Amino acid sequence: MTAERGTPLRIGLAGAGMISHHHLIAWQRDPRAKVIALCDPDLAQAKLRAAEFAIPGVYSNLDEMLARQELDGFLAAHESRIP
Repeated sequence: MTAERGTPLRIGLAGAGMISHHHLIAWQRDPRAKVIALCDPDLAQAKLRAAEFAIPGVYSNLDEMLARQELDGFLAAHESRIP
């Protein structure tokens, strides 16, 4: 999938831990992209991080996020515990 010219790229992020905070700050500063989905096995942490950055899609499972969201890009910012 590709975004139309002038439309921000739709990004998915795997991982809602400490490093995700820094990645999300950087993504917020770039008008060419918007993080629209976040996943982490710790759903409570994912919900907290998503609320902090107004991310509408929140999942505990990577496969579910990829199946339900139409993404242009994906960033894995997690420990190896994400299945």
